[in-house]
Amino acid sequence: MGLSPDRKFPLAEFAPHQNLSFAWNPIGSGIMWNRHNFPVFLLPNESVQLLQEMAWKNEKNLNGHPSYVAEFDMVMQTTKIETRNSASCLKEQSCLPLGGYSVWSALPPISAPSFDPPKSILLVIASMDSASFFRDLSLGADSPMSGLIALLAAVDALSHVNDLSELRKQLVFAAFTGEAWGYLGSRRFLFELDMGTDSVKNLKSEMIEQVLEIGSVGKGIHQGATTFFAHSDKDTSSTKEILDALQKASVSLGLDDVKVKKADTSNPGVPPSSLMPFLRKNYSIAAVALEDFDTSFTNKFYHSHLDNALNINSSSIAAAAILVARALYILGSDDQTLNLMHPLNADDTSRIVWNFLADRTSSPLRIPSSCKSGCGNSSDICVGAETENSRCVTSTTRYVPAYSTRLKFEANSWHILPVNASDPLGSLDPVWTESYWKSIGLRVYSVQSSTYDNLVLLSGIGITVATYITTVAARTLLLKALKHD
Repeated sequence: MGLSPDRKFPLAEFAPHQNLSFAWNPIGSGIMWNRHNFPVFLLPNESVQLLQEMAWKNEKNLNGHPSYVAEFDMVMQTTKIETRNSASCLKEQSCLPLGGYSVWSALPPISAPSFDPPKSILLVIASMDSASFFRDLSLGADSPMSGLIALLAAVDALSHVNDLSELRKQLVFAAFTGEAWGYLGSRRFLFELDMGTDSVKNLKSEMIEQVLEIGSVGKGIHQGATTFFAHSDKDTSSTKEILDALQKASVSLGLDDVKVKKADTSNPGVPPSSLMPFLRKNYSIAAVALEDFDTSFTNKFYHSHLDNALNINSSSIAAAAILVARALYILGSDDQTLNLMHPLNADDTSRIVWNFLADRTSSPLRIPSSCKSGCGNSSDICVGAETENSRCVTSTTRYVPAYSTRLKFEANSWHILPVNASDPLGSLDPVWTESYWKSIGLRVYSVQSSTYDNLVLLSGIGITVATYITTVAARTLLLKALKHD
């Protein structure tokens, strides 16, 4: 049993392969993508019990008139001012684009360009937000938050290793926002690379040799053993190198119950993941997704409000983190002997992710300084700026915009750009936006029966008639008295 409002092949239109009917999410109903002409509320248990009790009283009411009624307060500004699509609501400023900011960081920090040939980049990615039928309950504990936590924990473990600057490859970590809505974060990241913007300074797309995505890793434990599956679109020497490193890392743990297997060859390629935009842009890139499933999602609550903390196993996430950290060190050094600390969990907001990565991937300054008076060097950044323990460090950690590549913010408003023929994924982008909302609420109150209402109406009519008659009689008597005088 399960509940998934997403499609059986989520975001199939972005897949780099042709088999778009494959059921990665067999129980997916797709209702979150349907247009509904009525509101749907998800209520907490205590509210459900209260409403059921009131409904029962209404059912038992002998006169057939409900004693309790419900009043919904749910006003979308886009509906109120009749802006029915993204172009019109952005123009009237009744909505905002979906997205936010992704975060990327390099370990160790990338120094200014030098005469030495740049190292090839080993990019490790994860998503940091989810979606669901109910917008405020998109927890995504297994998909994708388990992968983000594993990524942060792997960075934390590697930050304690000395001489990372001696690695053959440059480690870069990225956490993308808006992936559930057409891979907004990863597609924008690639767009920024093409444009050479400051948000991706010192990065170039041609330098990215391998990409490893940490996907859903919170349900990897089966019958006491932890098993993860490596998914790829093609078998190349570079892709095989990633798989070999993951398997060597599992062996180096010295535990028989942590294994990495190659995903079933009957799969059409990589599952729904941030790797899809990378492969659509450059199919020759070596890309591997580490997941807790083989041919279909083990997460029975994919993109559901029920994908919460009860749906994951922290030991599985910890195993994935230590596995990835070891595999990255092997890929960068060919050395399998690495003693890492056991990973810890981390939170999921962009600000926390930025501060975490900036701290763990930083090089300390020779003379520690606080951020209160600003950092002296333009290459330094401030960690913990909103705390008393703020400090300047040297770190290559940046925010990257994560909204549609067809949007531009100019003159204090958003504008939709025409489809770029050189961007094949741009034509698939519907430009998702969300309306401004007033407070959403549900009010339940009791009403009197129709008999009582009729009685009040008749009483009001009677009083009105009596008042009229009294007024006429008093006027008549007054006129007679005046004539008599």
